[in-house]
Order: sequence, then structure tokens, then C-alpha cells
Amino acid sequence: MYKDIENKTEEIIKTYYQKGETAKAIHIQYKGNTYKSVQFRKKGFGKNYYILKGVLYLTEKDEIVKDNNLLEEIEKLTYYYKSIFNVDNKNSIVSSYEDDSSINRYEDDSNRAISALEFLKDDGMEEALKLKEVIIKVAELRKEKNNKIKELLILEEKIKDNDYVFTDTLFIKAHSIFEEILRINFQSVKLINLWKIHYEDLIKAVRKKKRSFHVKLHREMYVAFIKLEYILSYFKRILNTYDSILDLDENTYMRYIRNKHKEIIKENLKWIRNL
Repeated sequence: MYKDIENKTEEIIKTYYQKGETAKAIHIQYKGNTYKSVQFRKKGFGKNYYILKGVLYLTEKDEIVKDNNLLEEIEKLTYYYKSIFNVDNKNSIVSSYEDDSSINRYEDDSNRAISALEFLKDDGMEEALKLKEVIIKVAELRKEKNNKIKELLILEEKIKDNDYVFTDTLFIKAHSIFEEILRINFQSVKLINLWKIHYEDLIKAVRKKKRSFHVKLHREMYVAFIKLEYILSYFKRILNTYDSILDLDENTYMRYIRNKHKEIIKENLKWIRNL
């Protein structure tokens, strides 16, 4: 959690501010020593939105960190804290947590969509049945991913109990779960990609069949086709989002992600204010 800068720290860093900026900091512990990872920001458009303008790293005694190897380690922990736990970041892992009602609602939507698929199969559309197992498995993986996020939320409580200091020990545990979540997500994407050649035809068939139902007389089946259309459209959006990694296997994907994270961490160090 990024916090306001303490007064004594404010005095040390005041010469590093640029016009219109504010600063926030998180506390990082590496090899038993605590550091302050400071962000200089400008307000952006929208609630809680800001533009990162610079960073600075301080020791617990407010001395500027200058050692390049140490800077990289602190930034690595900072990066993963933001990616996993920062609730101000809508793309962080914990921000994607779904409560039980959301998970149950998606499972219910999936079951209704399967009813529509079975109707299409009975109507002579054989490829409809191919998607049934995909929808079932994707719903299961969604629940599995959410359970992993629950494990991260337990670790988040430990960070709070430690006065919001993110330690290298907690990082090891959190990073392991983080990568498990990435693997689960990748497995879901690959499943969705299995039958992508059928999605357009299925959507056309769904829309045509939906129009044939009287809303009041065939409400259950009408709703089932609405749910199926929603899930198919959702699957298409997922494939568009992950288009660049669809041809990778899981191990290659994980190497790609790890290398990408290393690049981002090194790039973030370029934001350090002139020492």
C-alpha cells in the first residue's frame, strides 16, 4: 500500500520534486534492511488515476540508495508488490478477486449456456458439443484461479500486520502463487483457443435461434441462449487480448513472462531521479 511521505523524509526528498507532483511510498524489506520506494506522481484523469513521473529509493534512515545491484533488487520487490497486491492498480492480481456470488453466477451462466449448446446439438449442429467441455473446464479454472488469489489475500493480511512492509520472504511465497495463477490463466486461454474456428458460426446460430423464441413462452431457453452468446463473445475478447501468445506452450510462455518482467524492472530503474 502506497502511503503519504513522512515529514522527515519529505525534507530529504523535497529537492527531487518537480512542479505539480506529489509523492507516495511503500516500504520494502530486503535481507533484513527496510527501504522506501518513492513514486513521484502527477494527477491524471479519473478517480485514483495518476501518471508516474519518477522514482527514488531510500534507506530506513532516509539515505539515498545508489548501489545499482541493490537498486535492482528493491525495484524487483516494488514491481511485484504493485503487480500482485497494489489495490490502486486495477490490473494487480488481488484486484481481480471475485467473491463467491460472482463465481457462482458465472457457473450458473455456464450451465445455462451448456443447455443452449445441447439444444443446438440436437438441432443438428455437431460442433456445439465440442464447446461444452471447454465451458465446463474454463469455469473450473476460473474458480481455481480465484482460490489462489484467496491465498494471496491471506499473505496481504500478513503485510498489513507487518505495518505494510513487503519483505523478500513474503515475496518468495507470493511470487510462487503469482506464477501458479499465470499458469492457470494460460491454460484457460489455450482451452478457449481450441475451438475458435467455430465461434463465429456458433454466434450466428445463437442469434438466429434466439430470435425464434417467444420471450415469455420460452423464457428459460431464451435466457440460455443469451448466456451462450455472452460467453462466446467473452471468449473472442480473451483471444484478441492474448493473440500474441496463442501459439506458445506453457513453459515457453512462462519464460516469455519472466523475461518481460525483467525488462520492465530494468526499464523502471530509468525513472530514478538524478542522484
